[in-house]
Amino acid sequence: MAIRLDPDLLPGLLASIEQSNQQLTLATQQLSTGRSVNQLSDDPAAVASLVGNHNQASHDSQYLQSISTIQARFQVADSSLSSVVTALTSDLSLAVEGANGTLTPANQQSVAAEVQGLISQVQSLANTTFQGSYLFSGTAVNTPPFTVNSVANTTTYNGNAGVASVQLSNGNSVNGNVPGSQLFLNATGSVFGALQGLNAALLSGTNTPPLLRRYKTL
Repeated sequence: MAIRLDPDLLPGLLASIEQSNQQLTLATQQLSTGRSVNQLSDDPAAVASLVGNHNQASHDSQYLQSISTIQARFQVADSSLSSVVTALTSDLSLAVEGANGTLTPANQQSVAAEVQGLISQVQSLANTTFQGSYLFSGTAVNTPPFTVNSVANTTTYNGNAGVASVQLSNGNSVNGNVPGSQLFLNATGSVFGALQGLNAALLSGTNTPPLLRRYKTL
């Protein structure tokens, strides 16, 4: 039986060597990186899973950032509102003091000055910002929510009633703000209106018990 030999062995031999080198390079790369897939051609199916995992990791990172931001935002808002409550408690004490019929005009002027200072403090707190955005303007975050006109003794709300939601995960979101129109205003009046009314009564020497009753309803 005749044996037929390939007269040109070199191309096949070189191809086999090249394939072995590629396999050796791949094995070395996988060993050094600890990963079985280092480039798209290694395993297209695995690459598709990796892309999916990468996208999910990116979403998760964004959700975590949103959670961190909203927590910090709520902490600033809570601190501001706590300070507002403290200021209103002080105002209530001043209203009780102003309702004392034994106060002299000079005493009333002094109490009125304290009330005016607290009005400015509450306005500043109502216009609190977080990372450059106003917390209590609804979705009009670039607009200072409250403007106080001390001459006309009036307060204007410049924000809107919008509420923005923040997505915390797939299908889960939370409201990221409460408009100032809900926090500082109600059907019977406003925090600023009560404070300004008390201040005006003290400045004019008017008896303050009716204002005190109105103030307690806020």
